[in-house]
Amino acid sequence: MGQQPRTEILAGGREESLPAAVSLWLRGNRRLAAALTVVALVAAGLVVLRSTRDPGPPTLAVEGIAGSSPVADPWQSGWDGRPRAPVMLSVTASVRRQRPGPGLLTVSGIVGPGVVQTVSSPVAVPDVGTVTVPLRADVDCSHVPLTVPADGFGLQVTSREGKREHTDVVSAGDPGRGWAQAVQMACATWTARRDLTVSTLRARVHRTLPGADLTVTFVNSGVRTVVVETPESPFPDVVLKGSFPITVPPLSSVKANISLELNRCDVVGSLVYSAIGSPTVSSRINLVALAGPAPDGEPSFDIPGDGTRPTGVVLAPAAGRALGAALTDACGDLGPVASQIAPGGIAYDAATRDLSVTVRIGVVPGRVRTLSLQPNTAQPQNGLIAMPAWTTTRELRPDAAGHARLTVHYRAPSTGPCPTLGATLLGAVATLRVPAAGGERVLRYSLFLDMAQDTDAVDRLCDHHEPAA
Repeated sequence: MGQQPRTEILAGGREESLPAAVSLWLRGNRRLAAALTVVALVAAGLVVLRSTRDPGPPTLAVEGIAGSSPVADPWQSGWDGRPRAPVMLSVTASVRRQRPGPGLLTVSGIVGPGVVQTVSSPVAVPDVGTVTVPLRADVDCSHVPLTVPADGFGLQVTSREGKREHTDVVSAGDPGRGWAQAVQMACATWTARRDLTVSTLRARVHRTLPGADLTVTFVNSGVRTVVVETPESPFPDVVLKGSFPITVPPLSSVKANISLELNRCDVVGSLVYSAIGSPTVSSRINLVALAGPAPDGEPSFDIPGDGTRPTGVVLAPAAGRALGAALTDACGDLGPVASQIAPGGIAYDAATRDLSVTVRIGVVPGRVRTLSLQPNTAQPQNGLIAMPAWTTTRELRPDAAGHARLTVHYRAPSTGPCPTLGATLLGAVATLRVPAAGGERVLRYSLFLDMAQDTDAVDRLCDHHEPAA
């Protein structure tokens, strides 16, 4: 026989099957039954919705990699000094899942202000452990705000489970804040180099000092304000004085008076404008610019092909020629000063560690009254530099051919002559006295002495005087 339906004993002693009892109860409680039916339907719907909806964005930990730069070659200048390519943001991050999960997870790009295209391949993120993700992206600076939000950058992440695929943006965290500063600086330099020009430059050369008073006109052809500044440099060859910073509003020009003084005349050769060579860029005279505010950090020179620091301003051809001519005049129209260690000019005394160096110096014939040498104490020093045992030399008069010869002494950094040959000599500064219309100019040039110029020094000091083992 089949299973009999369950029964219950009613209060009056009658027996009824359970389905019949439930039916009787529902007939007596129709409103409550309807409410229970609605609740059941809603609960069932939530179960179905939860089973079909997207799982939500993945949770990733994004960390920077020690020693990696947030930017690599953000822009490069062309033959005219203007940017020839857009800013390129190049980042490397360490990525891991904060909790294991099913399905494939890949980092496919960078998302942030101005990013228009990622030009690198997707990288899969393992269930456990970290993965290094290198990404490069083109940045359109016209869509980058003056101040980039610190949390504006993230990673584009694609998750796939079965046939379902979902794309999310995950915050780049602390590394993203570095990316934001890098993009802001790169676009501030890119825009300044593109829009700002020194259109005219008039110079009045000082009668006796190596310097000039400049009247400079800056023209801003862009829609953003550009700020011109002279940053502090640890070893400045050029000192500028004026009412800095100089603000150049959009679509306008500003005229400024700047005083220029040369601590060294070596820089002049690179400033003389050549119609067939590179254009003159103002960073060579310690003058730089930014479009918009500077991110945190000390400003310093722009490096060619690098937009991580305030950049130089392009000088129009006539302005570049005027600057080069003025500085050439301020430095007595001498050109470079040549220095060379004479053949056989190096001698070493192991007992006293005295390194004797005979130097030949060449200048323009008939233009220099006297010259002397001093140690270049501004040069960076390390344990391999032979230090001078002198403070200044006597005044020398160049001969008719413009040549002078003198001997100076250094103390070697080691006890043997062969290791000494691997050292460098602390550089020197040549002080030249040159006749001028107002009296006499005192000019200084940096000289670098290379012991390899004495080709017999190695044989003479090493082959026959090897130190004992």
